[in-house]
Formats: sequence, C-alpha cells, structure tokens
Amino acid sequence: MNLAEIKIKVTNLFQSSLARDTLWMLFSKLFNIVMQTAYFIIIARLLGKENYGSFVAITAVANLVFPFVPLGSEHLLVKNVSTNRATFSTNWGNSLVLSIVNGTFLTLLLFLLSSVLFPGNIPWVAILLILVADLICLALLDLGSKSLLASNMVNKTAQLEVLGTCSKLLAALSLVVFFPNPSVNTWSYLYCTSSVVMTVITILLITKMLGLPRPILSELRSNLVQGFYFSISTS
Repeated sequence: MNLAEIKIKVTNLFQSSLARDTLWMLFSKLFNIVMQTAYFIIIARLLGKENYGSFVAITAVANLVFPFVPLGSEHLLVKNVSTNRATFSTNWGNSLVLSIVNGTFLTLLLFLLSSVLFPGNIPWVAILLILVADLICLALLDLGSKSLLASNMVNKTAQLEVLGTCSKLLAALSLVVFFPNPSVNTWSYLYCTSSVVMTVITILLITKMLGLPRPILSELRSNLVQGFYFSISTS
C-alpha cells in the first residue's frame, strides 16, 4: 500500500460518522478531566479540609444510592429508542417521571436519616441542597445525555457533558470571586443552583430537539423489573 492509498483511507476514516462521534466523545472526556481537576482543586483549597470533607461525605452517600434513582430507565430508553425512534416521547416521559419521583423519595429519605449518616456539624441546608443536586438533578442530566445518545446525536451528547462540567467550574469560580471565606453552606447553594440551571436547560433542549415527553404509566410499570436489574448492575 503506497502513501497515496494510506492518505485516502485515513481521510475516509475521519470523514465517517463513527470516527467523528468517537472524536467528540474523546474530546469531551479529556476536557471534562481537565475541568474537573481544576474544579476540585479550587473547592478543596477554598473550603478547607473540614468543609470539603463534609461536602465529599454527602456526595459519597448520594453516589451509593444514585443508580436506584432512574431505576435503569435511562438504559431502557437507549435500548428502545435506538431501535425505534417513534418511542422516544413515551420513554422520555416515563424516565422523567421515574427519575423525579424516585429522586425526590430518596432525597427525603437520606435527609431524614442525615443525623445517622452524617456528622452533626454539617448544616441541614447543605445536606438537602447537595442531595437534590446529586440525586434529582444529576439523574435528569444523565437522562438528557442518554436521550441524545439514543437518537444518534453523539456530538450533542459530548457538548452537553462539557457544558455540565463547565457549569460546576463556573460555580467554583464564583466561590473564588464573590465569597472570600466560604463555608459548606455557601458552596451547597452554588452547587445546587448550577445543577438546577443546567437541568432546566437540558430538559428544554431535549424537548425542543426531540419532542415533548408523553409518559404512559402502564408501560412504566412493566419496565420496572427490567430496569431494576440495570440499577443493580450499575451499583
């Protein structure tokens, strides 16, 4: 194979949708690693070991139960929509309902158990706001990414993930600029606000690009068992 043939093959490869999608996802992963590193360094240095430890403790508990918020509905959405685009509105609607209901229930449950799970010096407002961000908002953001992925909009998926990381970095930079002596309470407000704003933007964008959610509760019930196994696998 001569140089001209190699050049043609390489050109054809990078013109393929698979290569473009792979590059988009690779870019988003690398970008997110850099941004997350900057974000964590800023937060750790500004909050100090006690406040940062409180924040990490709450997010760690939230991460343990997070797979059971969407109950695998995001994976079922990818499976169903990737094979039949016409099912998007139903799957999107069912997944939204399930994530919001389960996320709210688990948030309230962990909040009620906070005196057992967390040290007594962590403010209850910080616990509640961080749980809302890491259970309800994060589940809806992940659902938005999965919706784009299922609809073969990989570049939009990558862009959405980058935007989500940038919103957290922006919140961290706001902590630097406007709050010289921040507490975990201060950070929880910024953290939750950035998550809520990003969630609203995501839902509006998905609805505009792919269609309105139209939940069908009978189908939702029939998918619970299958989705639960996805949650077990993820956890």
